[in-house]
Amino acid sequence: MEDKLLFFSDLDNTLIYSHRRQDGRPAVWVEEIHGKRQSFMTEPTYRFLQSAAWLQTVPLTTRREAQYGRLQQAAQELRWRDALLCNGAILLRDGEEDQDWRRESEEISREDRPALETALAAAISAFGEGRIQRTDPFFFYVKTEDAQAALETLWPYADPDHLLLNRDSRKVYCYPKSLQKGTALRRYAEMVGASQTIAAGDSAFDIPMLEAADIAFYPQKLAAALRCPRGIPCQNGIFSDEICAGLDNIWKLGRNA
Repeated sequence: MEDKLLFFSDLDNTLIYSHRRQDGRPAVWVEEIHGKRQSFMTEPTYRFLQSAAWLQTVPLTTRREAQYGRLQQAAQELRWRDALLCNGAILLRDGEEDQDWRRESEEISREDRPALETALAAAISAFGEGRIQRTDPFFFYVKTEDAQAALETLWPYADPDHLLLNRDSRKVYCYPKSLQKGTALRRYAEMVGASQTIAAGDSAFDIPMLEAADIAFYPQKLAAALRCPRGIPCQNGIFSDEICAGLDNIWKLGRNA
């Protein structure tokens, strides 16, 4: 552990990009759905992560287990032995869920879960069961064509003392305040005895993780919302490639110190 940099990273739009963003640059496809290419990494990012044996990457993502499972081949090639899913509520170790971690997540979120159940019932009533994806008892999201309208519909039912709502372009997520990504980073770092943590993320979901890390990579758009004494805003190129260049610099500086 002491010989490696511990790196927590969001996946989508941080290390991995949708097929809609493919612009012809060299890429490694890492995800398929029904036989169709879905997501890719830039070739420089993939080759860097593949070769950096000194880096311990732990994905920390809102993806559920089935969604993360679509990345399994890439995860094996990139040595991602552990992964924190569902905003950090679930820990996979070599593809198997860590039951001790789950029990701890259940205990941590115990006081928030009644509010989550209330919000889930409201979401089912408003949008129908078919639009809801859930990982009980930790979180759910609504698949929708108008994420802003769905967010506004759910807002009155999401107790702000216990729940957080976030959205991307097509989904609205609801999860306990006690199970933010920053909580997961701290739990995992304590579990493995890490002395330093590095994180990267691109959205509001990632802010607690970025603020909990010792060093954080983020796009310039998040700078105003963050309190990161050792934050590294990226703005000049492809985010994932900039992250890899920054990690390489940190490693080299550490080796030469």
